[in-house]
Amino acid sequence: MFGASVLFAIDDPEPTLRLVPQAGVNTIRIVDEIDWKSPNLLAAPFDERHWANVDRLLALARGSGLHVILDVSSVRNLYLEHRMNPYVVDWGPFVRFVTSRVNTVTGVTYRDDPTIAMISVAGEVDGLDQPGPLYPTPAELVEFYRRTFAQLREFDPNHLLSTGGLTHLDYPADIPWREIFALSDCDVVAIHTYSRGDEQLTLPVVAAEAAAIGKPWINEEFGFKQGIGDSARATATERVYSESAAHGAAGVSIWNLGPQVEGNPGVPETYDINESTPLTLATMRRHAPAS
Repeated sequence: MFGASVLFAIDDPEPTLRLVPQAGVNTIRIVDEIDWKSPNLLAAPFDERHWANVDRLLALARGSGLHVILDVSSVRNLYLEHRMNPYVVDWGPFVRFVTSRVNTVTGVTYRDDPTIAMISVAGEVDGLDQPGPLYPTPAELVEFYRRTFAQLREFDPNHLLSTGGLTHLDYPADIPWREIFALSDCDVVAIHTYSRGDEQLTLPVVAAEAAAIGKPWINEEFGFKQGIGDSARATATERVYSESAAHGAAGVSIWNLGPQVEGNPGVPETYDINESTPLTLATMRRHAPAS
């Protein structure tokens, strides 16, 4: 899996998808399928306007020979926006809706769509080391993934399942990651790496744990801001690709392939990779699979 998130492609996919051949990407990660800042907690997860855009992006990916990681963590963000602990909420109705949705462009039900390679639930869990009603206990977090994985497996037996990339594993944050990754319905171990601690401590330890439990692991997300400069960014990107490969990653996905250019109106900072960052784009292409 050689991937990239495509944060801004749902509403306007063409500027991002034209970058795919230049980057050598074979997988795109679709995020923010719902308006997680919506005031309407009950309707937002099922908003037809947003899901029609996902339908279109899935169809375009299918036509381009790409696979998709369908990341549904935006519903978690919606609950947080409404000051609710998302990990004690039953996601069953939402999971059933997503997996049984019929794509309005292709006519293919999501659970049967081979374009979707994997469903990623909700990575980057925060707050277990903080008191408060929004934050889960370790036991609640394990139960959340166990329950949600089981629901996904029931409604969709065809796709790989992942927690989404976990972070903050390089310091004591009480995330019971070994127990979570060992869950029987967790097919793929996934992390995000955004610090040297993530790279130097989390990455090798998680890679070793994945090998011990017989599961593939992926670096589902990493990235660097345009503001550090294209040369420094290309060097850092090269390092993460090389570290991930050295520890046997089954896939790597960068944040973010897209059209934004830092300094343009409304773009104070961005992680986007495009023609304005030619060295970083070339680094991606150099690590892309041959076919």
